[in-house]
Amino acid sequence: MKRLSYSLLSALLIGATAAPVHAVTPRQCVRKVADSTLSCTYTLIAMRSLQTAVEAYAIDKHQYPVAQSITELKSLVQPTYIVTTPLTDKWGTEFRYVLSADGKSYRIVSAGSDKVFDDSSWGSPGLLESSKEDAVVSSDGRDREWAIQE
Repeated sequence: MKRLSYSLLSALLIGATAAPVHAVTPRQCVRKVADSTLSCTYTLIAMRSLQTAVEAYAIDKHQYPVAQSITELKSLVQPTYIVTTPLTDKWGTEFRYVLSADGKSYRIVSAGSDKVFDDSSWGSPGLLESSKEDAVVSSDGRDREWAIQE
């Protein structure tokens, strides 16, 4: 019985000293960063899903899909290679699917949180520090991705 009462007393004391439920946590203080991280993560997952569908199409057809927009790409890969084709990034901007002139490579691009495409940056692979920069996944592996941190 003493053991039970000490355990109960300990639980009550710990509960009494714990922060109230309505207290602000450090995680809430960085909510804007976390929201950006979630948007970046969602967008990169969507871009990789598109890339998988494009690569599966290429395996079957022996060429990358010929499409001028993400909507045209959707009509070529859905439902055979992807159940639901993501058309926009988490910020609401339509992805760009860019096939090279010779049809031997492609890029899938998100404009990022600023919603402005900067095609002059697409050839520079690496990790990006700002969600405002364009993210690129490509057939040649020269990807530009946001560095996801929490």
